[in-house]
Amino acid sequence: MRASPDDRAARLQAGAGALGVRLDAGGAARLVAYLDLLYQANRTLNLTRVAPDAALELHGVDSLAGLRVLADPELLVADVGTGGGFPGVALAAARPAWRVTVVDSVQKKVQFVREAVQAAGIANVTAVWGRAEDLGRRPDFRERFDAAVARALAALPVLLELALPLVRPGGRVVAYKGGDVDEEVAASAAALQALGGAVEAVDRFRLPWNGAPRSLVVVRKTGSTPSRYPRRAGIPHRRPLGGPAGAPGRGQAPSAGLPGAPGAAAQAAGLGSTGGLRAGQDDLGARRRQAATRRRRGS
Repeated sequence: MRASPDDRAARLQAGAGALGVRLDAGGAARLVAYLDLLYQANRTLNLTRVAPDAALELHGVDSLAGLRVLADPELLVADVGTGGGFPGVALAAARPAWRVTVVDSVQKKVQFVREAVQAAGIANVTAVWGRAEDLGRRPDFRERFDAAVARALAALPVLLELALPLVRPGGRVVAYKGGDVDEEVAASAAALQALGGAVEAVDRFRLPWNGAPRSLVVVRKTGSTPSRYPRRAGIPHRRPLGGPAGAPGRGQAPSAGLPGAPGAAAQAAGLGSTGGLRAGQDDLGARRRQAATRRRRGS
């Protein structure tokens, strides 16, 4: 027999408390209501691969862990590649004084989040359909947020190029990662220098029930991001700043970050989308023209 909403809310509070996160009864009830709506819609919309009996921990507690490093009473937050609404909706449910904008390129997911937060009584969420590369260049999004969060989105150098342009100087990016992040952090040095950021902390912990290792990489924005970033769709993943592309580093279903891509890291770059395809075709055409020119010169 499935536990009642009240029992699940109490368990969610206990799980958050085990990580040192304060979650009141109202916030827990709102998040449980949202999770119920998620799994009802998941029958037809394919919003998450996490099993329902693991959702309290892998969607709820895991998302709330960001409050270990974001303790401000009021924040303007962007969730890049929210997928089914995580971590942004969970953070908004727990902190009603925050204003949270969740971004995804998959329209059906954005529409679900819009409807579900209203039904669950989470009034401080705005759901936006768009690509992170495009939003990072728009004046109404660029450097407007106090913090940006991203979970299971992309390797850290790629994630930073998508998220840091949205954050004001002095703000933070919080990247939700697995336990082994040292190589990813080291590989991000060039991206941090180019984009205007510095690693402030790496908060390591384990989830309270399954014991899975987790890390929160906290990056402080040290100055304005140069106008050439973010680069156009596809380039951050194909040519990440300072190193090869990588995977999300999470043993859970990836969030959909950007249009039309099959996996989280690919979604972060727009691979598989028409924009990414056109970029690839342009590159291939350029290489063919260069080869033809060399052949003519050699004849």
